[in-house]
Amino acid sequence: AGSFDKAGGRDDWEMSTPLHLMAFAGAEQSARFLASPEADASGTALFQVDIDGWTPLMSALAPHRPRTPGQSAAAVVLVLLYSLRRTVEICLGGTATRDNKSTPIKSTSHLHRPSINATTTKKVDTAVHRMLSQTNNRGMTAVHLACMQGDLHALEAMLAGVSPKRVGSLLRMRCNL
Repeated sequence: AGSFDKAGGRDDWEMSTPLHLMAFAGAEQSARFLASPEADASGTALFQVDIDGWTPLMSALAPHRPRTPGQSAAAVVLVLLYSLRRTVEICLGGTATRDNKSTPIKSTSHLHRPSINATTTKKVDTAVHRMLSQTNNRGMTAVHLACMQGDLHALEAMLAGVSPKRVGSLLRMRCNL
């Protein structure tokens, strides 16, 4: 995701959502609003892909993203992950989505209040793992992109709170460079 590809004759931003663009720009406050359960009750914007298979999380970690030297993408990464966790918790708390259709969030949760906090934690872990293991057209995940950039803060933000077993599976994924 990025600039105009003159050889292919298409814009890399094709099929990008406003959340993709705000994440790419590092616009933390705008990304916070667009990814919030209030703006996107179903959580689908967090999982939508552009023409290259990039999610908003991947866009925040793009190698050609405009940033000052040493600037981490961790702030936008944290915003997106927080929004995902909050949306899952709201769904588990009984707040239905606007259209009541199956969504990435609803497929990992039930619309009833869990009897134990461990259930909520497991559902959040599943949703976060799903987001982090989503690949683009080259088989790259957000974890790969953070590692390519040497962005330790973004990597730590993504892996914090994910179960050790799932961290291991994320770190074993391979991509095509």
